[in-house]
Formats: sequence, structure tokens, C-alpha cells
Amino acid sequence: MFKKLLMLSPRKKKAKDQAHTSGSSSAGPSAPSAPSAPSAPSAPILAASTFSAPPDPNLPNPNSAVANDSPEVNKPKLGVLAVSLYQAQCISLPRDADLPKGVMPYALIDYDKTQVFINSVSGTSSEPLWAGRANQFMFDVWKSTQLTVHLFIRSSSYSPTVGRSKDICVGTAHVIPPINKQGMKNGDEFISWLDFDNGPGQLKIGFQYAETMDEKLTVSDFTLLKVIGQGSFGKVLQVRKNDTQRVYAMKSVRKAKIIAHNEVLHTMTERSVLAQVNHAFIVPLKFSFQSETKLYFVLAFVNGGELFTHLNRAKAFDINRARFYTAELLCALECLHDFGVIYRDLKPENILLDYEGHIALCDFGLCKLAMKDEDKTDTFCGTPGYMAPEIITHSPYNKTVDWWTLGVLLYEMLTGLPPFYDEDKGEMYRKIVFGDLYFSTAMIFPAAKSLLQGLLHRGPAQRLGAKGAGEIKAHPFFKGIDWRKLAQRRYEPAFKPNVTGTNDTGAIDQQWTGQSPRDSVPSGPALSRAQQQQFAGFSFTRAGSSPHAEGSRVAGS
Repeated sequence: MFKKLLMLSPRKKKAKDQAHTSGSSSAGPSAPSAPSAPSAPSAPILAASTFSAPPDPNLPNPNSAVANDSPEVNKPKLGVLAVSLYQAQCISLPRDADLPKGVMPYALIDYDKTQVFINSVSGTSSEPLWAGRANQFMFDVWKSTQLTVHLFIRSSSYSPTVGRSKDICVGTAHVIPPINKQGMKNGDEFISWLDFDNGPGQLKIGFQYAETMDEKLTVSDFTLLKVIGQGSFGKVLQVRKNDTQRVYAMKSVRKAKIIAHNEVLHTMTERSVLAQVNHAFIVPLKFSFQSETKLYFVLAFVNGGELFTHLNRAKAFDINRARFYTAELLCALECLHDFGVIYRDLKPENILLDYEGHIALCDFGLCKLAMKDEDKTDTFCGTPGYMAPEIITHSPYNKTVDWWTLGVLLYEMLTGLPPFYDEDKGEMYRKIVFGDLYFSTAMIFPAAKSLLQGLLHRGPAQRLGAKGAGEIKAHPFFKGIDWRKLAQRRYEPAFKPNVTGTNDTGAIDQQWTGQSPRDSVPSGPALSRAQQQQFAGFSFTRAGSSPHAEGSRVAGS
């Protein structure tokens, strides 16, 4: 396959002079009647939530350090990276671990949140061998970014119910593939020995890179595998890209529906945020493209399931697991805030776990863009149990609403329910604005209680985080966390989802995966030129970030 890609030499696109325009449409849920009150109290709650689009002028340069915790070099052209594992040597096996006799390590490669799983084929536990170029794995490339290889030993306690949660990491190596290496020709293999950063041992790895043609994508470039979700305006499918064989999640959105429901602005906002922000704990947009009737988001396939599902199963998390997720979410929200983005919809359903057990924030339709520190907005939006009191009372608000929802989520992870939950929505709003926050001394540790009181302060100016994420990070609840190490995903999650491989859908609800995957053709009249114009600039790949004028034409037309 890689040899075939090498034969596809890049070609220059014809210059186009059609102008870019951005579709806009006001959107948002209707606001409920706010609880009658002169104003929200300011006292704290005490015991008694294809390719090339124009860069968004309202967002900073995506190369900004705040956007990327991985080192980045000069951006390559769009291409394919082939990775070959050869061997590891001098692996230090844990002496006290209960390992099956003759067990062999397996590798997990992570490149820009696309993960592949590779079994060793021979050798020994401390010096395993892989198939090398006979079993290459290809990745779509739109930037130079860090590649990570983890080596794991399967525990003797492995079972279908336990999954990988007991597997032992015996080596981790990081490298930026030499895509732009001087003197390296298209298709040359570069072989390197990498040192493990968490113990003795080395890993031999090979890289080949080939530029590919910068062409528009269509659905036919993907094989549809399974249905993995359903939104208000379309399905989410697990798909395989035909050239690289990498598996992604493809979300389709019907244009007519989002126009009818005044959701164009929210949809384009989500595309803008995903296109600009690159962060370890945010699901990345790989590509976006459109047909006459639909918009398509192609994202990293994150297969560990929703945090909502895991929380429901566990009823509540222990303090260490809750702290780990809260810390990773804090980093993700800090990145968005540094980009001038308010998230506004933090909840367990919008948080995924990846194959390793790290969080991945998704669903950016309710974000507010271009918000400076002093700016405020007053749009009523969010999910009822997680909304900050100033949103409910229709008061102007700023980024601190995200710190409120972070507090709601932490409380829910520790107790099983949001702090002001009520089946009656009106009563729940009243509790958020006026109710007391109750703690169970057996469930909430003092440091957690202190953090929750700071995050769930009804006065936005006094809320913990009002001066930035740094003051939340400095709270005793997070004592001992190396934030740089956390942002680089170098803490190993204690919980790993029970999935058999990086493409496994076992953690996804069977009500979706049991459906037949197909890209249906919407019925109804064709959209007008003016309606199509609202989606100009939607098509995207991260390669180059140069404008690609669509005008009123849609991708593939």
C-alpha cells in the first residue's frame, strides 16, 4: 500500500479566485423563566457543571504553544507516515508482577490521538521482535507532531471482564517522526533507536513518509464500518480511510435540518474550534468536507466509551480517579480559554475515554468564540443540571462558567449525581441559584470539599479560577501533580477501558452498533445557492492551513 502511495505524486491545484464567506445564523435554546430574585447571591455556596479552510480570524494561530503540548516543527505537506516496529531490547520486567510464563509485550502506537495495537511476533519478554516493514502501519499526516509508543505486558489476571486494566506498562518512548528531515527523500526509511523514558531499554523503529495529492475528500474515500452514535441532525459512523486504513469517527449533519433549526452557527462554531485547537485532551478534527446535502466531520476514533457510561456503572469514582479526570479536563478547558473559547457544555456525555484511559473532550457546538478576559456574553445555553447560576438568571457571564461546571462534574464523579439535581427542571434551577451544597463527610475529603466550595462559588468574580486556571492548579486538591507531565499524557491512567483493540466498539452502546452503517441520501428539495453559501469554508484539512475558496460550490462539485 505504501508503495502505491509513493506513486501518487502531488499535483498543483488550479488557482481559484472565488471568495470565502462564512455562514451565520443565530441559534440557541429558548430560555426558561428565571427564578424571581433581585439578583444571584454573591456569597459562596457552603454546607447548610478537505481540506483547507480559512483560518478563523477570531482565533489565535493554531501553532501557539497553548494549543499543543507536543513539540512541533515546520509543518509538512499533506502526506502519509508509515511506521514499522522492529525490536526492543533490555526491557526491565517487574519482579513482583504475576506474569504468565512466556508472555510477550504488545505495543500501542499513538500518533495525534490515532492509536494502533501491534503484537510482537517472536523473541523474548525482555527482547521482543516485531514484523518490521512486513507489517507497516500508516497514519495521515497534516503536521509534525509527537509519536508515542507504549509497551505493555498482559497480566495473568486478564479476562474479558477485566480487560486491559491490569496490564503493566514496561516501556514508553516518544519521538517526532523525521518528516521534514533534511536530505530525506520521499519514501526513504529512517530507522532510529529510541530510549524508554520510564526505565531501561530501547526500541528500534522505522519511518517512511510520502506526500499525497491535496484533493477533496468524499464519502467514497471511506469504508463505513459501524454506527457508533446518533445526533439530532445525523449519525456518527466508525469508518476506515481507504488509502491509509486508519479508522476514524465520521459525523454527518444534514444541511437542511440545521438550517431549519437555526443551528448553522453552532455547527460552524464546532468546526472552527476543532480546526484551530490542538490539545492532548481534546478530540481532534482530522478532515471535514461536504456534499450537496450534508456536512461531514472526520475525527479521531476514541473508543473507550463516554465518561457518562463508566460513571453509571461505577456509581461513583474514588478520589484518585476523580482527581485524574478533573486535572485532565482542567488542562483542556485552560487551552480553550487561552484561545478565547468558552466551552459552556461540560458534562459526562461530552467526555470520552480513549484506549489508554485518558479523557477526550468532544462536542463543541455550544462554544462561544473570541472571548477576551474582560468580555461577557448572555446567551442562555448549556445542560440544565450543569449551568452556572449567572446563566440561569440571564446575567452577563464570562469564562468562569466553565469552572462552575467543572465543580459540578467533580461533585458528580465523587457522589454519583450533580450537586443540585432534581427531576423537576424548575426546582433544579432554583437550587442552583439559591440552594445549599451538601457534603457527605464519608465521601468528600477536606481538600475536595475546599475545591468544590471554590469552584461552586455563586459570585463569578470570587469563584476559584476567576484569575485563571493557575489558581485552580495550585489548590491542595491537586498537590503532587506535575502539570507538564500530565499535559504530555505521561501519567498512566489507573483505569483502562475494557476494549480488545484500538478499533473495538465494545464500550459503545449496542443500540448504535447493531444498526446497519450507511450514508443515507436525504429527501426533499435541493438547497438554494444562498443556503449553500452559509457553509462556505467548512471543508478542511490541517495541512498548510491555506485558504481554499469554495464560494457557493460544495466539496466535490
